[in-house]
Amino acid sequence: MCPTALIGFGFRHPMDQPLLTTQVLLPPNPSCMLILAHGSATALTSPHLECLSQSLFDQGVATLRFNFRYRDRGAAFPRNVGESTSDYLDALTLGLDTLPDLDIWLSGHSYGGRIASHLLADLDSRQPSSLVDARVQGVIAYSLPIHPAGKPSLNRWDHLRQLKRPLLFFSGERDVMAKAALAERLCETFSTCQWRAIPGADHGFKQTQRARSRRESVYDRVARETLDFISKT
Repeated sequence: MCPTALIGFGFRHPMDQPLLTTQVLLPPNPSCMLILAHGSATALTSPHLECLSQSLFDQGVATLRFNFRYRDRGAAFPRNVGESTSDYLDALTLGLDTLPDLDIWLSGHSYGGRIASHLLADLDSRQPSSLVDARVQGVIAYSLPIHPAGKPSLNRWDHLRQLKRPLLFFSGERDVMAKAALAERLCETFSTCQWRAIPGADHGFKQTQRARSRRESVYDRVARETLDFISKT
């Protein structure tokens, strides 16, 4: 596990929803903030998300992690995309209020990245909001679940036609939910999308021994490439 210095916050939805559980990792003089959502069967305290947050911290990127409310209710899996997108919007609202001077990227691992893409599509299809349009820069998704395991297709991505801002996604070469041919086709179909392959990695970023670097961890590599993309966008 990677060490983290965490700050907890709570946010109550205007419709009197339960508090949103969040944790922030804030480096000195951050360049931007990622709203970082967890995968469908995990939570904000998963070792995977903590290691990713720590490596982003080392690159000077702040992260706000949060639990979708179904996790705090004790449910193992989400009920629907709409409910999760509403929770993500609450996390974004909190991020906008917490660090009002930073650009924000919507982000997440697996299901969390998928929901981030739905929220950005919703934002890009509406009338511009000066606050959101000035600060939300796009989506960075880690282990984007392009398709269910064993069922390769692009059926769940029609909403990307609404995107006006960029979406960068990372996926491992051994990810059973991200066939390379479909990752390439996704980028060909939707011009706002870019893909970075992680050598020898699976859905949880575990690499084969041969693919591992002696110079940096897989999390450090992904964080470095994340910052490079942000800096060039």
